[in-house]
Parts: sequence; structure tokens; C-alpha cells
Amino acid sequence: MGKMITKGKATRKLAYDQMRCSVKFVEKSKITGDALAQVEKECDQYLDDLQKLGFQLAGVKAEQASVQKVYDPETNGEIFQANRKIYLETGYSNELIDTLMKAFQEHNYHGEISFQSKCTKQNEVEKELVNEAVADARKMAEVIADSTGTEIKGFSRIRLEENDENCFDEKMFDFDEVEHNPVYYREKATLGFDRSNFAELGVPETEITKSVAVEWILE
Repeated sequence: MGKMITKGKATRKLAYDQMRCSVKFVEKSKITGDALAQVEKECDQYLDDLQKLGFQLAGVKAEQASVQKVYDPETNGEIFQANRKIYLETGYSNELIDTLMKAFQEHNYHGEISFQSKCTKQNEVEKELVNEAVADARKMAEVIADSTGTEIKGFSRIRLEENDENCFDEKMFDFDEVEHNPVYYREKATLGFDRSNFAELGVPETEITKSVAVEWILE
């Protein structure tokens, strides 16, 4: 009785089908009440704009506005900064990203918009890929067994290789008080995007790979 190890791999492309959107409004003022009132006003106006664009607000959740003291480089002192965030989770849609961006940019709001995209079937697909990778490893083992006149009786262990792709992506758009251009961050890389192109991009895909090493028992 002997043993041998073969490796197998399986890969599949998977489309993003879910996204979490977050819109944060930020305003500063020397007076606490003024900063809070401004973010509340901008948030309410933004939701009204979305409704006018045909967006359904049933799934939108809004946090309470908060305020804190921050350093103001212009006065070299402290100033009040108010923040309020709204967010939703829905099916992936470039058209929706386009709508959210458009409503934010048209009024030059200060703050940021972020989108986290994911594949809801990732765990299910990963299990299938492990089975496919094991089957791929067995094909090579059978070739070797046939050439050496031995027979595969089973396996003693399976090791999952650490080379998996993470089915996750994030877009973050920052808007400061001067420039209101979207910036896309991914893996610490920064790329410029024209907002008007989002509706035409189609649903992006990611690639998931599972690799295994299998120790077979031969006779």
C-alpha cells in the first residue's frame, strides 16, 4: 500500500447581486444647532429628490444626526461638525448607483457615498468548487495510478490551499467643499470615473477559485 498527493483546482465567475449603499452628509458651523439643522435639511431634501427620480424609499434607513468638535485649520481652533447617514441594502444596480450619485451631485452636498457589493451565493458556490477541485485532483491521480499499475482505494486527507478570491468589492465617493468628482477605491488603487457611465457598465463579476491538495491511498 502506498500514497501519493495530487492537486486540483476549480474556478467560476460570479456576478455581484447585492449591494449596501451608504450616504453620509457632513456640515460644519461655529454653532452646534446650525450644523445639525443643515445636515437634517440636506438629508430630507436628498430623500425628496430620490422620490422625484422614481426611487422607492421603503428600504431606506436613516441614522440620527450627531455632532462633534473638530479642528478647523482656517481659524486654528475648534468648530462643530454634524453628520447624518442614510443607508439601504438592495439588489445590485448600476442604474441605482447612477441615481444616488446624480441626486447628491446636483445640490453639491458635502459628504460621501459608498457602495459595498457582494455575492449572496458565495458560500454555496465555494462548496461546489471544493468538490470540483477534488474531482480535478482525482483525474490526475487516476492517470498516475493507471501508469503505475496501482489502484486508488480512497484518500487519507485533503488540504484546502489558501489562494481564494474574496467575493467583495467596495466603491467610495468623497465630495469635498471644492471638488465634487467621484473617486473609486479598490485595493488601494484610485481611478477616476465619469458618473454618467455607470448605467451602461452592466453587472460586474468576480472570479472565485478553490484549490486542494489530496493525499490518495494506493494499492
